[in-house]
Amino acid sequence: MWQIISNISSIVTCILFLLYVIGHIWKVFVTKNTRYEKFKIIPYNSDFNIDDNDNVVIIDEIGEEFSISSTYGIRNIKIYKVNYELGDNGSTSLISKELKSTYKDLNINDTFYVRCDLGECFPTTQIAIERMDYTKVTFELSSSGKTGNILVSNYTFKMTIRSLIYYLCV
Repeated sequence: MWQIISNISSIVTCILFLLYVIGHIWKVFVTKNTRYEKFKIIPYNSDFNIDDNDNVVIIDEIGEEFSISSTYGIRNIKIYKVNYELGDNGSTSLISKELKSTYKDLNINDTFYVRCDLGECFPTTQIAIERMDYTKVTFELSSSGKTGNILVSNYTFKMTIRSLIYYLCV
């Protein structure tokens, strides 16, 4: 009798462990499609001056001023200037990628300000972010000439071994 109860409890424990692992892997896929980073354009005619803040990076002297914040926190931000070439068939190819600035440890809901020239036809700025959960997100920014908004393109999400361990333990 006790042998049967022991076997049943072992089987239930194995099933619950598998459900635990499946649930955390499902959370990784849900997180993959969630964008925690928020961008806001600072209008030219506003009274706000980004030079008066601590979290400021000036890439180009003229260009759009925008802010980056995250409800999840950011471990590392890298800002690159990229150049593209338009091919004969209409496709674009990356010519160069140059690291312009890095910033570490942006806390939850803190704001990071950037001034740089965002291209209108082709993106000229690429941002690589490592979130607090160790996932790496890379995307390119360009400016919309019509609306003045920031357009995000080429959004890639990369899980690292540390992020997979993070999600299995949290």
